[in-house]
Amino acid sequence: MTPLTGASRIASYYTATAAAYRDLWAPLLRPAGRRLLDDLPLGEARHIVDIGTGVGTLLPYLRKASPHAVIIGVDPAAGMLSLAPPDFPLVVADVTNLPFVTGAFDVAVLAFMLFHVSDPVAALREVRRVLATDGVIGLTTWGPAPSFRAEDIWNEELDAHGAPPDPTQSTRALMDTPEKVSGLLESSGFRTLSLHVEPWRQLMTVEQVVALRTSLGAPGRRLATLDPQPRDSCISRACQRLLGLDEDALTDKDDVIYATATPSGGRDEIRGGAADHSAPPP
Repeated sequence: MTPLTGASRIASYYTATAAAYRDLWAPLLRPAGRRLLDDLPLGEARHIVDIGTGVGTLLPYLRKASPHAVIIGVDPAAGMLSLAPPDFPLVVADVTNLPFVTGAFDVAVLAFMLFHVSDPVAALREVRRVLATDGVIGLTTWGPAPSFRAEDIWNEELDAHGAPPDPTQSTRALMDTPEKVSGLLESSGFRTLSLHVEPWRQLMTVEQVVALRTSLGAPGRRLATLDPQPRDSCISRACQRLLGLDEDALTDKDDVIYATATPSGGRDEIRGGAADHSAPPP
């Protein structure tokens, strides 16, 4: 059997956990994703691509903002797209190899997905390729490591019960400040239009924490590696400790970085050999 690449591993993981993501995590990210759309010229756009659309959370909001545009959702995880709204064109594809012609889109949305890509510059260059010369990219990513005591407890119990480190690598550290995001955009051939940080605060119940950390993210992946007895013990011990936490310790405190940018310079400078290998959007 051919081993999975990093990109394939991420796609496989999100396919397997698509329903949990839709029910548990997507609703928590929705407000920040909608906030990003406010910064984009959607009213005048004719072709829009939502890259890393997942279960298509933002697609209906893009339709509301751009009722006459062609809006396409792209994600490498087929299982996620199977849960997206079916009345949109949906394409299984990786951001580093998009099946669209050069200059196809007026707006590209990348909400909370770039840190899953092993080479963010290559991904952004490919997005730049499919954008019109006056097109706009909008992206969100997380700030520095969050403060969340409830997740610390999960990690402590996973360590205590012998769960191995999560093998999935995140590039979050390459884009966790406005300066880093601006640098990535400039390195990829973009000129930054707007860049700001807003706090993200999510008070969770103990039940929410347990549901999220047993099914999604690094804690969920680590938990799945344990045999049944240590896994049950880990969950039980973590739950006991969570029940003693106050609201502050149950509040996930993070920052969201919002950025918009437009292509700069000549397109040939940055294409890096990317090929046009499909028809334009319908």
